[in-house]
Amino acid sequence: MRSFLAAVSVVVILMWAVSGLAWAGSLQAVASFAIIADFAKAVGGERVDVVSLVPASADPHSWEPTVREARSLAGADVLFINGEGYEEWLADLAASSARPNLPIIELSEGLAAMSGPSHSVHHDHDDPHFWLSVPNAIHYVEKICQAFAELDPAGAEYYQERAEKYINELWELDSWLQEQLAVIPKENRVIVTYHNAFAYFAERYGFSAVEFLVSNPEREPTAQEMAALIRALAKMKRPVIFSEPQFNIGERYVKSVAAEVGADVRVLYSATLTEAIPTYVDLMRYNGQVLVEALR
Repeated sequence: MRSFLAAVSVVVILMWAVSGLAWAGSLQAVASFAIIADFAKAVGGERVDVVSLVPASADPHSWEPTVREARSLAGADVLFINGEGYEEWLADLAASSARPNLPIIELSEGLAAMSGPSHSVHHDHDDPHFWLSVPNAIHYVEKICQAFAELDPAGAEYYQERAEKYINELWELDSWLQEQLAVIPKENRVIVTYHNAFAYFAERYGFSAVEFLVSNPEREPTAQEMAALIRALAKMKRPVIFSEPQFNIGERYVKSVAAEVGADVRVLYSATLTEAIPTYVDLMRYNGQVLVEALR
């Protein structure tokens, strides 16, 4: 990381020097990862250029920045981050690349953090994936709208109209999820995943607990963690474990745990987008459909 920061320092200084000449009248917004960028695009429309630092399909936990991201950050008018320790890699990049006094909006600020289930060996680690509960995503959108309106007062009404339209769409999504997931029997309403990502989803949509293999997906699970998850799956009427597409190393452990108890392996999305699932709304609808198919 130090060599990277040294390599981009000259580029960043030059970007600061010419940024005033290059400004074309639209806000330059940078998001830490793709889902936040999707929210910002929904609110900002044609008045905002939005860049995601982490590519849409990459793992935000282990991703490392390049000169391209430093350039994006150097020209930013605002930086949106999740917070709650989710973007630990971003502090050094922002300190070296962002212009002085860049507004950094922590979108999870004001939300109560949750951990995994109280009986989990990981209960001391909070889950930063607030956005997997739709009301929390609406909280993000409201903060983004407020930031745009303060930076661009002439566009305040435009941002508010777009935010309201998008928030209505999100409330419809929330109602759809409540209705679809209601068909899953109470005894099957447990989400078992590779890492701690679905606490807020579970609370909002009526799942009794979330079991997971690791709290930090950058490290391999211990034998104790593997054994604990195998025991939890063995007690379930419908044993299913969900992997996430961005964790290649996790796939091996998920399949190993599933093989011990004859569990099914399915895929849920938490923090990445793809060509097939290009937006947050698509992600949440996909997850809802997969959970119904796997657990009903």
